[in-house]
Amino acid sequence: MPKSHIPKSPYSSREIPYILQFFQRNKREESTLYGVLPQLLLLPWLRYPLRKMNAAQEYVLMRQKIYYSRPLVLAAGMAVILAGVPARAADVVGEEPPVPAAAPLENPPVNTWSGPYVGVSGAYVFGRARYSLPAAGSFATNGWYGNVFAGYDHQMGPVVIGIEGDIGYGSTSGGNGVASSRTRVDGTLRARLGYALTDDVLAYGTGGLAAARLTGEEGGTSQTRTVLGWTAGAGVQVKVTQSVFGRLEYRYTDFGNKTFATASGANTFSNRENKLLLGVGVKF
Repeated sequence: MPKSHIPKSPYSSREIPYILQFFQRNKREESTLYGVLPQLLLLPWLRYPLRKMNAAQEYVLMRQKIYYSRPLVLAAGMAVILAGVPARAADVVGEEPPVPAAAPLENPPVNTWSGPYVGVSGAYVFGRARYSLPAAGSFATNGWYGNVFAGYDHQMGPVVIGIEGDIGYGSTSGGNGVASSRTRVDGTLRARLGYALTDDVLAYGTGGLAAARLTGEEGGTSQTRTVLGWTAGAGVQVKVTQSVFGRLEYRYTDFGNKTFATASGANTFSNRENKLLLGVGVKF
């Protein structure tokens, strides 16, 4: 056969020795219809009728598998490496800092009446005065006062004890044409005993020493002197805020019998009064 009619082998000269080795190893399994030489000369599509894959096809298939599997192996290796990186990064990023120890809870301040306080109040005063000369008689008195007060309370359970002082300025006066009296300044120093009805409401009683500048007049002659007496009363305080409170208080005051020099001689005056006070205070 002329050379031009000899089919060209689809295998390179470097591949033929390996193909021969495969043919030698699988010689017994090759079909007798096609020999070794026709396998080398025929085109690849003429070998498909074989019932079994021959050595050349096995070799080529092996080469193809190796060739095409290299990228897959590389990609798989990279995937394994990259799969480990996020996990390690997640361990680092996801690791939370240690939780600091919880600060001890502070108990909120107890809302009590204990502590110092100051305040102001207005008062309406009404009462009655008696005199002895020139003949025994009496007359009504009334007036208005402005007061400032300060004190200190201490609470033990619902019970509140304390001390308070106040001073007032105003005018309480009265007369009947025969005698008259007038008071402009007064003050008290008192103890207090209370009971907290709720956290915001305190009912209390109070009593102590009272003093005033009292003027007695009869027959056009008058004398002013400082008189002492006692006072007692009760009241209620209500908290408006944590530190501000309002109060309503009543006090009765008796200055006893005091002698004044008047036109008829040593004239005995006896002054008793009732005081209603409405005030506001601040507790510290």
